[in-house]
Amino acid sequence: MPGPRPDPLPPPVPPEPLIGRDREYAHLRRLLGRGKDPSLRILALHGEHGIGKTSLAARLALDVGGSEGLPVCWLPLDQEAGGPEAILLRMLAQLGLEGWHWDDAPHPPDALGFELLHRHARGHLSASPAVVVLDEVAWRFASRRLLPAFIGTACTVIVTTSVPVPKHLPPPAWITHHLVRPLDASAARRLVRQDASGLPDDVLRGTVARGNPAQLTHLDALLRQGPFPENGHPHRLLDALLHKRLTQEIKLLNDLVALRVPYFSTRAALALGPQALAGRSTSVPLTKLVQWGLVQREGEDRYSIHPVIRTQVIQRDVARRMDPDVRLPADKVAEAALGDLDARLAIRRDSPLSAPDAPQAFPLPVERIEEYLSLCLRRPLSGPLASMLADWLAERGDVVRLLALRGGGSTWEAPGVDVALGRAARASGALHLAARQFTDARELRELAVTQHHLGDLKAAEDQLSALTPRTPRRQLDLGAVLTDQGRYGVAAQALAEAEREFSTQRDERGRALTLLARIPLALLVGAAESADALTESVYPLLRRQGDGAGLAWLTTYAGWRQRLGGTPAQAADTLGRAVTEHRDADNPRGEAWSGYHRALALADTGSAMDAGRQLNQARKLFAHLPDELGTAWTEHKYSLVVPQQGGPHHPAPALRRAANKFATIGCPRGEAWSRLDLALLALNNPHHDATADTDVTDELVAANSLFTLIGDLNGLAWVAYAHAAKEPGVTPWEAASAVNRLAPQMPPVLGDRIRRWADDQSARSWFAVPLWARDVIAPLSGTATAAPPLTATTQVRLTLLDGSPIRVRLRVVPAPDHPWATAPAAELPWLTALATPLSAAEIHPALSLFKPSNRAETDASGVPESGTDFEITPRLDGLHRFRFTISDERTGAVLQQVETELDIPGTDTSDPLAGLTPARRGGD
Repeated sequence: MPGPRPDPLPPPVPPEPLIGRDREYAHLRRLLGRGKDPSLRILALHGEHGIGKTSLAARLALDVGGSEGLPVCWLPLDQEAGGPEAILLRMLAQLGLEGWHWDDAPHPPDALGFELLHRHARGHLSASPAVVVLDEVAWRFASRRLLPAFIGTACTVIVTTSVPVPKHLPPPAWITHHLVRPLDASAARRLVRQDASGLPDDVLRGTVARGNPAQLTHLDALLRQGPFPENGHPHRLLDALLHKRLTQEIKLLNDLVALRVPYFSTRAALALGPQALAGRSTSVPLTKLVQWGLVQREGEDRYSIHPVIRTQVIQRDVARRMDPDVRLPADKVAEAALGDLDARLAIRRDSPLSAPDAPQAFPLPVERIEEYLSLCLRRPLSGPLASMLADWLAERGDVVRLLALRGGGSTWEAPGVDVALGRAARASGALHLAARQFTDARELRELAVTQHHLGDLKAAEDQLSALTPRTPRRQLDLGAVLTDQGRYGVAAQALAEAEREFSTQRDERGRALTLLARIPLALLVGAAESADALTESVYPLLRRQGDGAGLAWLTTYAGWRQRLGGTPAQAADTLGRAVTEHRDADNPRGEAWSGYHRALALADTGSAMDAGRQLNQARKLFAHLPDELGTAWTEHKYSLVVPQQGGPHHPAPALRRAANKFATIGCPRGEAWSRLDLALLALNNPHHDATADTDVTDELVAANSLFTLIGDLNGLAWVAYAHAAKEPGVTPWEAASAVNRLAPQMPPVLGDRIRRWADDQSARSWFAVPLWARDVIAPLSGTATAAPPLTATTQVRLTLLDGSPIRVRLRVVPAPDHPWATAPAAELPWLTALATPLSAAEIHPALSLFKPSNRAETDASGVPESGTDFEITPRLDGLHRFRFTISDERTGAVLQQVETELDIPGTDTSDPLAGLTPARRGGD
C-alpha cells in the first residue's frame, strides 16, 4: 500500500571551507546563476580522482537548490549497477514521479525505449524542476544516455567525470565544461594540518606537488596514527597503513570494496564485521576507517570509499581471495538486508506481534532503499533479496523503482518481481501495466483482481470462480467482485468463508482486508451499525499495519455512512477529505470513487451543478485508469443529477450507454437501474403515448428480471412503482403506495426514508425515484436470511477457561421459544462477535465468527459447546472492562451488546479472575 515518499538522496556534506577553491567556486556559481533565464543549465566538472570534483558539485548543488527553492537529487554512479534506464528511473522515483504515469508504455518495462523514458522524464521535470548531480560518470555515457532526459526543462544538472571529453565533440551552448585543477602548493600545505616533522621530505614534497586534495587528506589522517613507517612506500598511503598491520580494519575495507556499491550503511558493515573481528565490536573498525580517511561519512548512516582508495585496493589486489566454501561479502550484506526488509514487512503479515510504534517501523530511508536496489541490480544477488525488496516496494506502491528493478538493464530474473510490479501498478492505478505482469497460470488470482479494478466484473468473477482450491484470498477477492455486482447473499457467504479461514490461520493482514471489504457490503444493505462496528474493529489493524490506502478507504466509507444516515453536507466534507487522503496515498482509484460518492452527497444537498462538476472529475479519473464500472456509474448518475433539456444532452442516450456498459462488464445491479430509469424517463416525457408502451414494458421486464437475479426487494419495489405509473390517470402519490407497501420488509434505514418520501408525493406531478434509493438493496428472503431478534431470556454467556493465557468463551444460548433452540445445526446462522477493550488490555481476535448454541448439542455436563474463544492480555493488573457486540453476519444487524468486568490481580493471587457478570446494553 502506497505510503509517504522519502526525500531525494542528499549530497554528501562538503568540507568547510573549500580550501584553495574560493575563486573557482565563485566563477562556477555565477555560471549557474539563472537570472531571468529559466533555461536548462548543465555543468560538467572534469578531473582526476580525488581532485575535488565531488566537493565542488555538492556545494554548488546545495547553494543552487537553496537559492532557487529546488529539490537536490544526488546520484553517485561510480560503482552503480544497471543500465541507463535504471539510473533515470531511480532519479525520477526520488523526484516524485508517480507510477501510474507509466501505464501508456507500449512494451514490457524491460523494453522501455529511450524516447518514451525521456519523454516522461522531460514531462515530469518540466513541471517540477530540480538540481541533479550525476557524480563520477563517463561523459560519453552521460551525454548520450542521461542528459537528453533534461532537454527543454529548467533543471540544473552537474556532471562529474574523470574521463576526458573527446576534443572533436564540441559541447552545445547550454553545456559548460570545466577542468578542476590540482591545488597550488600553499593550499595543499594547509590541508596537511598535522605535524609532518617525521615525514620524509620526498613524501611531503611529492604529495604537495601533486595537489590532490584526497591524497593530502589521507596523508593528514595517516600522520595522526603515528610515525610514518620506515619501510612504507611513499606514494602508497594504503600500503603505509598495511605495514602497520591493522589487519582487522583492512579486512573490513577489502570486503567493503568487494561490494562494488557507491555507498553503504552501518548495517552493511555490521553484516561483514562478526567474522572479521572475532567477537570485537563491529562499529570500532568502521570508526577507525573513517578516522584514517579510508572511508568517508557522507550523511546520516551513509558511507562511501573514495575512488582513490578503491583504485589502490583493486590495483594492489588486496581484496581477499575468498575460499569457495566461504560466502562472498555481498552475500552477507544481502542477507542482512533481507532480514531488515523481512522485519519491516512482518507488520503487514502479523500486526498484533508488532511493537506499539510499528507504523514508524515500516518506512525505509531513501539511503537504504537505494543501497538495497544497488545490491539487487547485481547478478550474484538476484535471488531472495530482489523478491523481498520487490514485495516491500509493492507494499509502498513504488512502481517506478520496481520498473528499475525489473528492467534496469540486468539479465537476471528474480521470482516474484513481475507479480510485485503488477500489484504496485494496480494500487497506483496503472491497470493495463499491471495486467501485463500476470501472465503465469500461478498469477491468475492477481489477474482477476486487476480485471476487477478495470471494472470487468464478469471476467474477474469467471476467473476467480474457476480457481482451485478455494483459498481465503480467492474468497475475499470473489466477495469484493460480487459486492460490486450487487449480489449480496453470495458476497456475504464468500467474505464469511474468507474471514473464518483467515482467523483459523491467524492471518491478521487477510482478516484486516476482509473486514475492510465487508464495510461496503454492510452499507449496501443499509446496515449502518454493522458498518460502524466493522470500522471500529479494522481501524486499529490498518493503523498498526501502516496501510495508508486502507485508512483512506475508511474515510470514504465514513462519508458513505453519513450520506446513508441523512447528513449529506457532513458526508460531502468527509468525502472531500477522503479524496485528499487517496491522492496522498497515490491511489487514483480510491480518489475517483470518493469523488463519485461526494458528488452524490452534493446532489442530496441540492447543489446539482456542483455535483455535476464533481461527477465530471470522477469520470475523467475513471476513464484514465480505466475503470469501466466507475465510468458506467458516473455516466448513469450524471444523467439523473444534472438538469437536462432535449437535444444532444438528453439523458436517454447516456442511460442507454450505461445500461449497455453494465451488461458488458457484468454488473446486473447497474444494468437494472439503468433500464428502470430509462422506463421512468419515457413515462415522464410529456409527449409519451401508447406507441411507446412496448419499449417501456420491455425495459421494466428486463429490470425486474435483473433485480430478481440479485435478490433485491428494493429494486423490485421501484419496478412496481413504475408499472403503477404506466396506468392512465395514476398520480405519483398513488404510485408511491406500491413502494410503501413493501417498506416494512426492507432495512430500517431504507424503509423509513421510503415512508417519508411516499408521504411527500401528494404535491408531485411527475414520477421519479429518489437518488438515495439506488444506493441500497433490500435482500429478498432466501438471499440473506435475517436472524430473528433475541428474546429477553436469550443469554450471552461468558465462561472463563482453564490454562494460560487467559481465555474467555462467548456463547449465545437461545431461549426455549427461540427458533434457534430447535433448529438443526446446519441451519443456524453465522453471528459475529466484536470484542472491544475498554481498559488497558488487548483481546484477540477483535472480531470472530461463530454460531449460536443449539440446545441439542451439549457436552457431558449439558453445557452447549458452540461459541467462540477470546485471548486476553492485560497491560496492568486490576479491573478490566470489555464490550462484546453480537451481530447477524449476513444482514449486519446488531442483535445484542454486553459489557463485562474482569478482575485480574497480581500473580500471587490464587483466584486469577473474578466472576463474569455481563451487563446488557442495547439488547433485548
